[in-house]
Amino acid sequence: MNNIIFEKATEQELLEVASLFNIFLSELRDITEDSYFDFTDLPIEDREQRLRMNMEEHSGCVYLAKDGEYIVGFLSGVVIDCFLAVS
Repeated sequence: MNNIIFEKATEQELLEVASLFNIFLSELRDITEDSYFDFTDLPIEDREQRLRMNMEEHSGCVYLAKDGEYIVGFLSGVVIDCFLAVS
């Protein structure tokens, strides 16, 4: 890894991120005994739609970690409430 940069995902990158997410979940399923990960099918369209919803949400985000042109990590979510006391 050379220089990792962090940036917001684009619409065009969502399919690749969805694919990486499904690979991650499949690996997690294979190494854990947790029944939460007991699935057989992960439609990539569903994952892409969820990422798109997060991207379009007012307080949502999809950020990528990239090494050159390669996506090496990502963060996706929605901030619901934040009552963090800063001291």
